[in-house]
Amino acid sequence: IIAHEYFHNWTGDRITCRDWFQLCLKEGLTVYRDQEFSADMRSRPVKRIEDVVTLRAQQFPEDAGPLAHPVRPEAYREINNFYTATVYEKGAEIVRMLALLLGEKKFAKGMARYLNKHDGDAATIEDFIACFEQAAKTDLSQFFLWYRQAGTPHLHLASHYDKEKQTFTVEAEQSLAPTPGQNRKKPMHIPVRAALIGSKSGKQLEPSKITGIDSNGELLEFRQRRHKIVFHGIAERPLLSFNRDFSAPVITDYRYSDNELVFLAANDTDPFNRWQSLRTLAGREIIRAMRQLAKRRKPAWNDGLAPAFSSVARDETLEPAFRAVALTLPSEADIAQLIGKNIDPDAIHSARNALQGHIGEALEPVRAEITATLEIDGEYAPDAMQSGKRRLRHVLLSHALAANSEAAEKEVTDLFQSATNMTDRQAAFDMILRQVDDTEISEKAIAQFRQWYGDDPLVMDKWFMSQAVVPGRSALATVKRLTRDDAFSWKNPNRMRSVIAAFAQANPTGFNRRDGAGYRYIADAVRKLDAINPQVAARLLTAFRSYKQLESERRKQAEAALKGLKEGGKLSRDVSDILDRTLS
Repeated sequence: IIAHEYFHNWTGDRITCRDWFQLCLKEGLTVYRDQEFSADMRSRPVKRIEDVVTLRAQQFPEDAGPLAHPVRPEAYREINNFYTATVYEKGAEIVRMLALLLGEKKFAKGMARYLNKHDGDAATIEDFIACFEQAAKTDLSQFFLWYRQAGTPHLHLASHYDKEKQTFTVEAEQSLAPTPGQNRKKPMHIPVRAALIGSKSGKQLEPSKITGIDSNGELLEFRQRRHKIVFHGIAERPLLSFNRDFSAPVITDYRYSDNELVFLAANDTDPFNRWQSLRTLAGREIIRAMRQLAKRRKPAWNDGLAPAFSSVARDETLEPAFRAVALTLPSEADIAQLIGKNIDPDAIHSARNALQGHIGEALEPVRAEITATLEIDGEYAPDAMQSGKRRLRHVLLSHALAANSEAAEKEVTDLFQSATNMTDRQAAFDMILRQVDDTEISEKAIAQFRQWYGDDPLVMDKWFMSQAVVPGRSALATVKRLTRDDAFSWKNPNRMRSVIAAFAQANPTGFNRRDGAGYRYIADAVRKLDAINPQVAARLLTAFRSYKQLESERRKQAEAALKGLKEGGKLSRDVSDILDRTLS
């Protein structure tokens, strides 16, 4: 955050926006800069994974729903509603793709030209892109579509290996679905890093040449609707490692077998795709478990899943922070995106918990051994190594709690009491509230946390939020109780976000109650907040952006709550804008 605001000195202040339509000129560029700074300060692969998790959780749903809009909007009703994940996070991804396309030297040359030429100007996106065109002597007119066309591109892939010719062929087709105000889309210029991993050797294979697409090493430039890409000189059957380092913000449709995912999780030379392989496999298992649990059957897990997680957990050649993110399961919101329609949040919650318990059982015999390697000597320091060790310990502990480990329950309560830093204490507090099935322990922890930090507003925001996101049917009652607390104020935006927004945006089972009570409560909260802070109220209302993907009863209840809000009296322009687009 400090880096972001500091970097705005140049990209936002000394060079500012000509008009509000150019908002991504400063925000997308500066997010890219703060991401790169953080990657240099910590683990670059882990930072990339974290940024992609945020993008998929916040921006992909925006692109897929009624609030979709171009990174540079063509029109707006209320500009406050365009401080969005699309402008910020997708805007940063466009700059990242530009850097990949041009290469480090040409990108640096283009940035220098932009800063020198436009110092003191109110500039546009066209001014920005023109500097790179001039510096690299290239045409970026098709690439500029990333700023003009809304939606997340899909790349649909199919492959074939010819052993005799030693060729690996990938047939690719890109598509971009209609979005509000944009029914027809042009093909995008999509830069994708790709490589081949030998299915026997586990080594990265180097093709003698690549035909059917413009390429430079691993970089493939998708410009046409369809490409037939041929990798020549491939002596063994390969596995495709595609969109390495998540080089483009796209959705890839390519069918790997479960065994192939296990293999790539162990052998891919790209850290991001090792993580992605495990995550894809876990997502599949959760969806399968949903079907089995719906038939009242015990889930039958893939035999390679738990060993794959165990292998990563025990691999000390991997940094602790990477092992931690690799062992973290997809969130319930991630699974909802994978399913896409007729979503039942309760079923997702049950299946995800079941898988976490299965992994926890597999890891419990080696958890103590791994944890012993994560001991920290000396004083607390917020550096990369210490923070990575803490994070891995917390993930292992959470998995063990999901497996009903009594040792883990004692360990988490001890950690809560003895922690010497907020990272450990907050993590233990969250696990106690969410995973320790003992009301007395939870209530004591809540009281103790407040006793320790009741005079610190920022820490109390965490106290409120930790309770508001505890899943289950009782979540709404908890939120109502928290709003009656003396420390809660509807007029304090941070406090409101820590309770009301946290419930709506980070508690899928609580907010999406089948009886609609969660929807009605948030709709009433939006109306109440609209009279206090319309911008905060409008942001809260975006929690409904994906309601049309829910199963029919929840969808009906959510729509009724939205229509009730619309019919209940005059609303601000901020809220009316979001409400009308959500219902459209």
